[in-house]
Amino acid sequence: MADGPAPDEPQEGASALVVVVPEAEAAVGAVRAARDPSAAAGMPAHVTVLFPFVPESAWDAAAEARTALVVSRFAAFDARFRGTARFPGTAWLKPSPAAAFRDLTNALSGAFPAYPPFGGAHAEVVPHLTVAHGSDADLAAAEAAVASTDVEARVSRVTRFVLRGGRWTQDSAFPLATDARPAASEDPRTAGLSSLCTVMERLRARDGCPWDREQTLATLWPYLREELDEAAHAAAAAERGDGDPDEVREELGDLLFNVIFAAETARERGWFSIADVIAGAEAKIRRRHPHIFGGLSARSPEEVERIWAAVKAEERAEKERRRARKAAAGRPNA
Repeated sequence: MADGPAPDEPQEGASALVVVVPEAEAAVGAVRAARDPSAAAGMPAHVTVLFPFVPESAWDAAAEARTALVVSRFAAFDARFRGTARFPGTAWLKPSPAAAFRDLTNALSGAFPAYPPFGGAHAEVVPHLTVAHGSDADLAAAEAAVASTDVEARVSRVTRFVLRGGRWTQDSAFPLATDARPAASEDPRTAGLSSLCTVMERLRARDGCPWDREQTLATLWPYLREELDEAAHAAAAAERGDGDPDEVREELGDLLFNVIFAAETARERGWFSIADVIAGAEAKIRRRHPHIFGGLSARSPEEVERIWAAVKAEERAEKERRRARKAAAGRPNA
């Protein structure tokens, strides 16, 4: 777990964030079992993302939610492992793209400044898959054993391991974002969305509707509020049994159209599109439900509320950090 002639002995309750690489086990498993003490302690082939990390004694829902939020900002990616290199006393496989692993490390250490990579012992973050520790002769033998290794792997999650009873135990997993979703034409739930967006674009075209063309985000807000109120009244009436569900459907359609309208005015200004709005909403909901889409567990509504609050708090903190970075760079806040 460390870069050096001999790995530091981690303490009970220590934790690490790693990317497990099961595809590499066939190639490096035997060598690691003989030359890497972490393998004998239950740690599979992996690339360390952050070690040491928050110990078990300090781990709580807020730390878990923050980890899930940071990891969810990165897209899943394909990696390749081939070729060896050395640190003093350590032989390792080279991952590519190394930058993707490094970015994960930097983001997580930035969110948890009390836990710099390898305790701050190394000036540079060098992603690697450790194969062996030992003398030069040991390392040469290990390198010879894995010289022909060429492994491709899909990186889709970061896993937290905790040292319990002298063994590394998987505690939780944090998924990276994925673009694997059906196209709109394949999903009946979104069959009309593209057509509605096309209608909106036609209304805003040079030869479109004069009234629609002159609207801005500012002028649309009263209509959005009005449609939201009408949808709420229709829904309340339907729930009481003295309303018409078709009115709810109609009002929700009006509300959706106004959201698309507002997004189209933003797209024309180069700010964002309706696709960005949808992607952002999905990412936020996934972040705020790490007990469904991540490695957390929640057995009651109260636990869900605590997780939700912790994620929202981290989101607010990240917005403040982003504003501070923009201010320092002399850029206006978006």
